[in-house]
Amino acid sequence: MFGPGQALDVSKYYLILPDSIGLGGSSKPSDGLHSQFPHYGYHDMIEAQKQFVTQGLGVNHLVVVLGTSMGGMHAWLCAENIPG
Repeated sequence: MFGPGQALDVSKYYLILPDSIGLGGSSKPSDGLHSQFPHYGYHDMIEAQKQFVTQGLGVNHLVVVLGTSMGGMHAWLCAENIPG
């Protein structure tokens, strides 16, 4: 999928693989704030990713947004809330 001539050929496209709030190495309630950690949902994560891509990376268009599991929900919400 990521090799030469494949759908996500890394020699042709830049791939952005964000880490959602609360997952992997990102901030999460168990880091110390516990119940004081701000409440967040899918829309907050989508907005954070949008700001990261547009303001942080300076990207003004994407070819495709995709994901599996929760990433699939993020892709669907991006299509719904950030058309174009």
